[in-house]
Amino acid sequence: MNPLAAFDFLCQCLAPFYPHSTNRSVLVYTISDQAIDWDEVILCAGHHLVTPALYFFLNEKNLIKCLDSELQDYLKTIFSLNRARND
Repeated sequence: MNPLAAFDFLCQCLAPFYPHSTNRSVLVYTISDQAIDWDEVILCAGHHLVTPALYFFLNEKNLIKCLDSELQDYLKTIFSLNRARND
């Protein structure tokens, strides 16, 4: 996965979820296909300072459980640290 593809996938993850949109089903297919280079996606999210938002939107779309537990824990930790800092 090249950086542009990682950025495109990241944008899809961060897009708002609308009840009748195909966004979620496309993401489920893409994630389950396991063609995602999560290292590249996390690097891109960190570069753009949206890692906490990535966790938030994956959780909102009920997709966080599609990830392996180590990645879930990492994203949740970053989200929690960001929330604590903001509070």
